[in-house]
Amino acid sequence: MKFVKGAAGAAILGLALAAGMAPAQADTRPTKAQCMNLWTEVGRILRDDPSAPNADAARSERSSGLRSCNAGVYANGVSHLKEALRLLGAQAKN
Repeated sequence: MKFVKGAAGAAILGLALAAGMAPAQADTRPTKAQCMNLWTEVGRILRDDPSAPNADAARSERSSGLRSCNAGVYANGVSHLKEALRLLGAQAKN
């Protein structure tokens, strides 16, 4: 009987650990580094072609993205920065 309880406890513990580790392994949330890379990429494009179509809208999105990233809302920041890239006719490298 002790063996059954022990085995059941071990199985439950194993499942709990696996469930707790799964989100960490599948974590694809945007990071500060991704924000900064995108911000730099948009800036480079704007610097290289300041009269690009939609440049003003892209600058606005870039600014909003930086504010969000600085506030720690990386998903929102990445969204703004990817929109800036889209406005400039570019795609994110990462």
